Order: sequence, then structure tokens, then C-alpha cells
Amino acid sequence: MPKSSYAAHLQAYDHLAGTVAREAAELTHLNPLLETLTGSLDEARAAREHQLALQAAAQQATRDFEAAFAKAGQAAAQLRLGLRTAYGEKSLKLITFGMRPHRAAWLPKK
Repeated sequence: MPKSSYAAHLQAYDHLAGTVAREAAELTHLNPLLETLTGSLDEARAAREHQLALQAAAQQATRDFEAAFAKAGQAAAQLRLGLRTAYGEKSLKLITFGMRPHRAAWLPKK
């Protein structure tokens, strides 16, 4: 048996509330339950709108983070280039900054 979505349940509850409201004259003893149902439906819709707003905010925060992270990566690359220019490619001082100095490849003598 397939599961129903929240939207399908809300649609069914709306239909139920609408039909009971039309027959309210005959079903006066069910008015408190009808009021509870309509109130709960309103709360559910408000909560869903809030949920969607929070999802949008989370997506925007992710985009902001990714943009800032990319900008930081570019700045770090430029800073490393500046350090290599200032100290030279082979300087051991680069180790202090977490960088590897360029070293000539070691080849065995023949």
C-alpha cells in the first residue's frame, strides 16, 4: 500500500471539513471537532510555509558559504604566490607557512 503525501492528507481533510461545514445544520454535535480540524489545518499550513521559508534560508546560506569559501581559496592562492615571490621557490622559510619549497629531483648518478 503506497504512502500518501502530506498534501494528499491535507486535501482530504479540507474536503472533509468543507462537506461537514455544508451539513452543519444536521451535525451540530460535531461542531467542536470541525473547529479543531479547521484550526489544525490552518496551523499545518502556517508550519509548512515556515518550513519552506527556512529551507530557502538554508539554501541561501549554503550559496553564501560557497561564495565566501571560493573567495577565501582565491585569496589563499594569491597569498601563497606572494610568499613564494617574497622568499623564493626554494626557501625553507616556506615550511613555516605550511608550503613545500621547490626541491630539485634527486637522480642517482650513473
